[in-house]
Amino acid sequence: MAPFIKYRDVFEASELAEFTQLLNSHNIEFETEDFDDSLGSIYGNSPVIKGTTIKIREIDFPNVDALLDAEAANLLDTVDRDYHLFSFSDEELLEIIVKPDEWSAFDYQVAKSILASRGFLFGDEKLQELRRQRLGELTKPEPPQTWLIVWGYVLALFGGFLGLFIGWHLWKSKKVLPNGQQMHNYTQTDRRHGMRIFLVGLIMAVILVSYRMVLLDTIWL
Repeated sequence: MAPFIKYRDVFEASELAEFTQLLNSHNIEFETEDFDDSLGSIYGNSPVIKGTTIKIREIDFPNVDALLDAEAANLLDTVDRDYHLFSFSDEELLEIIVKPDEWSAFDYQVAKSILASRGFLFGDEKLQELRRQRLGELTKPEPPQTWLIVWGYVLALFGGFLGLFIGWHLWKSKKVLPNGQQMHNYTQTDRRHGMRIFLVGLIMAVILVSYRMVLLDTIWL
């Protein structure tokens, strides 16, 4: 059976309840996973971010997108004129249409409605074309990570665990596209470097740990 893949993160209990109720009402299987992003708190003044990741199967991504779009369209009549998107320029609203994956389904529908009132009309065929273009952009890997690779080798040679992390990240990290497809973040060349960095770091870490264990045994004898 196909695995569950991250669809989106939610940060409000009410939004989580509404979303899971929508999925249940349409018999769409899902998983939830709470997260606690405390990385920013290392710097002393950043709040800890808590939320829930909602995961669905890749085959259900188009269905869930359509459900959210339909639900958002039904709510358009309830939008107050002081809603923040009404102050957006045409260019800013067009960016929402071009990059719907960066916005909520509701904001996407509101942006379409506002643009329509300003004379910008989008047929289904045009919207599908924009989504295909956006998907094509997102499938492109990150540019070559030259300096990260250099530092990865340096740190790996010195047995640092940060080198292991950099190698693993370059080698294995993936992104989830709006259609649920998973893609590697980096080019094949960078991924090969990542694998080598990871293996070098692993070997050097084993050597370093073994050396320290021998050294400790020598001291205690």
